Amino acid sequence: LNGALAGLVAITAEPLTPSPMFAMFIGAVGAIIMYFGTKMLESFGLDDVVGAIPVHMFAGIFGTLVVPLSNSETSFGTQFVGVISVVTFSFVLSYTVFSILKSTIGLRISAAAEKLGTDKAEVGVVAYSIRD
Repeated sequence: LNGALAGLVAITAEPLTPSPMFAMFIGAVGAIIMYFGTKMLESFGLDDVVGAIPVHMFAGIFGTLVVPLSNSETSFGTQFVGVISVVTFSFVLSYTVFSILKSTIGLRISAAAEKLGTDKAEVGVVAYSIRD
């Protein structure tokens, strides 16, 4: 389903001017970008449990950068500046918030809680009966 979500994210940057076939093409490429982005993050050892980075960031950047192909009122340069601005803002804000959290309450649970599972450790119930 992340492929469908990535396709929707990619076409959301400009849903009005592409033809239906071009919109489907943009969505399909967004899904492919999500798939390979997920594989890339896994190869780096990064844990993105729900696939938010490939779905929203990678497919969103692609969708934003292809807007000029269907909308003559914008340019690649404008879209690129927008992408860089949003990525920079998001990185700085996230880095700041996570740094504050790490230095105050911490970002990780204990090793024992990881082994037990956060559902059991924090809530007291087993949410899923599937275990490694």
